[in-house]
Amino acid sequence: MNLHRPVLVEEVLKYLITNEDGVYIDCTAGTGGHLQVILEKLSSKSMVIAIDGDSKSIDICRERLKERENVIFVNDNFDQLRKIAFQNGYTKVDGILFDLGLSTYLLENSGRGFTYKKDEPLDMRFNTKEKYRARSFINNAPLDELRTELKKYSEDRYATRIAKYIVQEREKQPIETTGQLVSVIEKAVPRKDIIKTLSRIFQAIRIHVNKELEKLSSALEQTPPLLKEGGRLVVISYHSLEDRIVKNFLKLESSDCICPPDFPICTCGHKARFKILTEKPVTPTVEEIQSNPNARSAKLRAAERINT
Repeated sequence: MNLHRPVLVEEVLKYLITNEDGVYIDCTAGTGGHLQVILEKLSSKSMVIAIDGDSKSIDICRERLKERENVIFVNDNFDQLRKIAFQNGYTKVDGILFDLGLSTYLLENSGRGFTYKKDEPLDMRFNTKEKYRARSFINNAPLDELRTELKKYSEDRYATRIAKYIVQEREKQPIETTGQLVSVIEKAVPRKDIIKTLSRIFQAIRIHVNKELEKLSSALEQTPPLLKEGGRLVVISYHSLEDRIVKNFLKLESSDCICPPDFPICTCGHKARFKILTEKPVTPTVEEIQSNPNARSAKLRAAERINT
C-alpha cells in the first residue's frame, strides 16, 4: 500500500510549532504523514489530537504510530474540531493544521471512486458514516442542480454540457460506477480537453458530496477561540476554491475594521484575531515538485493568534 507523502514538511514545522511541549491538532491526519514528523519535533510532554473523517485512514495512522503515547486519534469530520478538543479536555491549543489534499490512500486504496483512473462504485464519501453518496447526486439531482454544482465546483467550461449528457444517460440506465461516468463525460468533451475536465468534474462531485467548502469555512471559524495567544493556524490548500476561502478568512480575521470603505467612522467593532505570517502563500520548491508531483498545486498560508 502506498502511503501519502506529506508536502511542505519543513514549512509546516516552521510555522506550526512554537512550543515543543504544546498541544496541537492535526485536522486532516490521514495515514499520518505530517503527524509523524510533527511528533518527532515535539517532546513527550506534548499532545496531538489527530482527526480524520475516514475510519480506515485513522486506523492505519493509529497502527503506524502505535508506540506514541502523546496522540489522541479521532474518527470524525474536522468541522467538529472545537467539540473534539473540548471532549478531550482542551479548551486552548498551540497550533492547528489543515492539509486539504486528497490522500494517496483514498485515491488508490479506498475503492470509493475518488479517481477517474479506476472503475469503482460511485461513492466518494470521506466519512462512510455519512449516507449521501456520489451515485445519489449523479442519478437523482435535477438538471439545474447538477449543472450548478458541477459548474461551481469544477470551474470547467464543459460542466453544463456534461450535466445534460448525464441526465440523458441516466434515463437509459443508472450510472453506478466511475467507469460509466467517465464514458458519459468522454462523449461530452473533446478528446484534447478530457483529462483536465475529468479531474475537475470528479473534484466537483467530491466537493459536493462531502460539503467540503462548507465544512472548511465552519472549521476555520472555530480556530480563533481555540488557539492560545501566539498559537498558529497552518492551512495547505490545493485549488482556488479552497484557497479563496482560507485567504478571505485570514484577511477578515487580521483586520480591525471591516466597515465599507465609504463609512466615515468604524461602526462594526471588529477586532483582528490573527496576524498573517505568510504575506504570499508558500509553495513547494522545484525539487519537491519533481520528487513529489502531488505537491505541485499546494499553497500554505499561516497566521498567529493575537490578543484582542
